[in-house]
Amino acid sequence: MRRRIPQHDLTAAEASDALGLSIPRIREMVETGQLDGRRVGKVTMVHRKGALAYIDTIGTPPTTEPANTPPAA
Repeated sequence: MRRRIPQHDLTAAEASDALGLSIPRIREMVETGQLDGRRVGKVTMVHRKGALAYIDTIGTPPTTEPANTPPAA
């Protein structure tokens, strides 16, 4: 999927295509801080590094173990 990420910050439409999410969902995620981006006037921009970070987290299930506790045997 990384090949589809442009070498610049993405518009909501570009992020939608690259991440497989709807444009309204991209806007919502930027507004709530779930996706690193910003509003520029009426345009929602997604930081390229934010899009790549989101891709890295896809498919990673949340852990229920505390961070410094080894998994139960």
